Amino acid sequence: MSQSPFRARIYIDGLNLYNNCLKNTGYKWLDLEKFCTNLLGPAYAVQKVYYFTARVADLNGDGAPTRQTFYLNAISKFPNIKIELGNFRRREKKIQVIPQLQVQIINPMNSQVLRVEKKSIIKGYAYEEKGTDVNLAIQLLIDAYTESNQYDCAVVISNDTDFEPAIKHVSKKIKKKIFVINTKLDSEPHGKLKLASDNPRSKHKNGVLRKIKEQHLQSSQLSDPFQGIAKPRKW
Repeated sequence: MSQSPFRARIYIDGLNLYNNCLKNTGYKWLDLEKFCTNLLGPAYAVQKVYYFTARVADLNGDGAPTRQTFYLNAISKFPNIKIELGNFRRREKKIQVIPQLQVQIINPMNSQVLRVEKKSIIKGYAYEEKGTDVNLAIQLLIDAYTESNQYDCAVVISNDTDFEPAIKHVSKKIKKKIFVINTKLDSEPHGKLKLASDNPRSKHKNGVLRKIKEQHLQSSQLSDPFQGIAKPRKW
């Protein structure tokens, strides 16, 4: 008698996946459900996929927010995919400049140069994603505490060590099986995440020892168009 597939809930760190795996590739039009199914194999049934991301800022005026919206609209068509959004915030930061800049101090009254100063530290602005890691960790814990009987294992797709405490709590305290897959191609999870999770130290029939390969991405693309939504031209 064959064993039923393990019911898996997937928690994807969307920006981590994009930056480590999809950026500068032709695989951004990714069917997340098919991707997870191909990645985990036939021993697992993908029950639900949580996709945690944030609305990107149009920093270069190249239409990145529009392309992202097309993609989010496409994957929202899947009943088993739930999108959770954080946000980007502008933060002032100090930037070290090498070599030093020659900065002219101008008299605002007559626009004459008062003096020239050398600057090695200047003020600038950076956009940082906020909320995604918190949202993922909270959802991971909520599911483990309140719906543990509805799935067999959790799979976190990220290589962010900020998730170590939540993953460790789910595995060691709640005793729910949880595995981690690195978002970098052909790479094992960070050591801290591997130790915190139930990732096997070697191949095991009931454990997830998976690495993302290019063929997983290539074979998991949405159709173009997908349910009336066209793939962005630059993708």
